[in-house]
Amino acid sequence: MEVAPMQWISRRALLALGALWLAGCAATSPRVVKIDAPGAIQEENSYAGEELYLTKFAVKNKASVDTKEAEEALKEQFIAYLRDGAKFGKIIDATFGAQVPPDALKLETEFTANMEGGDISFMAGMYQAYLLFSISPRKGSAIVIGSASLLRKRKVLSQRSWTSSQPFSFIFFGMFRTGPIQAAYKAAYEDAFNHIVVPVGSDNAPAVSKAELQSLVKAGIAEASKKAEPIYNSDVDKPAYALPENADNFALVMGIEKYASIAQADFAERDAGTVKEHLYALGYPRRNVVYLTGNMVTRGNMEKYVESWLPGKVTEDSKVFVYFSGHGSPGISTGEAYLVPWDGDVKFLENTGYPLKRLYARLNALKARKVIVALDSCFSGAGGRSVIPKGTRPLVGKIDTGSGAIGRVVVLSASESSEISGSEESQGHGLFTYHLLKGLNGRKGAASLKELYDYLTPRVQDAARQQNRDQTPQLTASDEDGALTLRD
Repeated sequence: MEVAPMQWISRRALLALGALWLAGCAATSPRVVKIDAPGAIQEENSYAGEELYLTKFAVKNKASVDTKEAEEALKEQFIAYLRDGAKFGKIIDATFGAQVPPDALKLETEFTANMEGGDISFMAGMYQAYLLFSISPRKGSAIVIGSASLLRKRKVLSQRSWTSSQPFSFIFFGMFRTGPIQAAYKAAYEDAFNHIVVPVGSDNAPAVSKAELQSLVKAGIAEASKKAEPIYNSDVDKPAYALPENADNFALVMGIEKYASIAQADFAERDAGTVKEHLYALGYPRRNVVYLTGNMVTRGNMEKYVESWLPGKVTEDSKVFVYFSGHGSPGISTGEAYLVPWDGDVKFLENTGYPLKRLYARLNALKARKVIVALDSCFSGAGGRSVIPKGTRPLVGKIDTGSGAIGRVVVLSASESSEISGSEESQGHGLFTYHLLKGLNGRKGAASLKELYDYLTPRVQDAARQQNRDQTPQLTASDEDGALTLRD
């Protein structure tokens, strides 16, 4: 039967309207969703049993269909995570302006919801289905960026941030529902909640209980007992450049200043935080940068992100940058070099440390285009950013820094294996990291690795000599790799 022109147009119009409706379904998937109840968490919380006042809870970048009621429900679930996961005595919702005692613990949180790949128009998919009778698979990621600050008497005790990216996929006709996207957001919120809740407040300040603090105030010695924290304002803290984002770049940034059971590594967490900001300026997407400090840099987390997260993320087009600022240590009997995690025990490095050989082997196995490692540590056992058990010394004459396993990995390190890596106290940074970032700023982020090495080496050497020691940065790279920039 021949179809009249008007009838044919009507059918085509109906198909177009259907496509627009489906596109609207994709664009209006909720970004504030209900999540599961928290599970049992074993990590220690220095403030367990205290009252906590939640003074800010906000979700940014909500979808048009998200309601205030949904955000309030998500807040209640976050409070449940705080109560059950961090074991606080009582959680008070003070987001509506409730009065907060002056010496109370306060928590401010903010979550930013984003989506990649999924919030695209499905007109093209409908048009393709109409003409070619095919079904178009769609993939994307739901991203939740969480940040939290724990305060007492206006003093920040700890700050945490976490980015969780969860994938989703569906075929074309799956857009009659938005379940896969909502499930991805649910998993992303749960991941972000856990990582913000668990370590709340044990790395940047001593665990002072409410009762102890009140006792000090009553005794009139609270202010006298406080030691003022120096304020550093280094000329490298803010990048002097901003380059376009490169979605193929990934980074793992780690810094440990105050360890669980060994001497602190001065300025290591400031180093890591500043390196993170420079990576953002170099075009590393925030969602592709894992930033761990303090008690988050456990051996388990190092294994997880080096050996599982990176292999699951990088492609043949990726560049990977791994940065570690903290203690290194030589094995007493073997001389093998280890990175010392927050929970590392220098008496039992084989079981608690992370060997450099293992790091290089895992990074060599990545399918990435290029891998760069920067280490502001040392492995001599002679002090600075190196530790060994008290009263011991390595039983071997030369430290094995894993150079035989480096392979195609490019390594920029703070010192020779027999030297001490020190700090630039006036700048509040490790000596190596300070001059590395100074070189990046000087070339607006465009310096090659060889240019950075040539810039920082004499400056680090001169500054170290003024401290009556030697420190010689090392670059292990081919001529071709030395021409790379951190951006390439």
